[in-house]
Amino acid sequence: MNKTLMVALMLMTAAAWSQAGVERITEGGVWLDVEAHRPDNEPAVVVLHVPWQQDSVNLVQEIEDWASNYPDLTILLVDCVDPRTQVYRQFNLREIPAIIIVDRRGEQVGGPLTTVSDLEQTLSDNGLLR
Repeated sequence: MNKTLMVALMLMTAAAWSQAGVERITEGGVWLDVEAHRPDNEPAVVVLHVPWQQDSVNLVQEIEDWASNYPDLTILLVDCVDPRTQVYRQFNLREIPAIIIVDRRGEQVGGPLTTVSDLEQTLSDNGLLR
């Protein structure tokens, strides 16, 4: 294997590893089994968004950037498709985008959030950040 290819593979692996806690879920807005995506009963951040709305696109980008500071936190980026889907109703959303926090017991913490600063504050207030 030539050196250029080996370096490229190492860089790609490092980039994927740094985003290992971020998972994109695009299942057409079906009911989300959060437990199936949470390793070892760790807290999870569920970001419900739609790709056709600029506020959603901006929030997803901000969450991805923010998540690099918390590699142990599970981040689920869920494409809700639209307000008629099961996942939208599952979390009793009133607007998209929305951020939901699931604690170590698998229970939702508070109501839907809309900003990364509120997310970080709520995680901190509930002892969910390491």
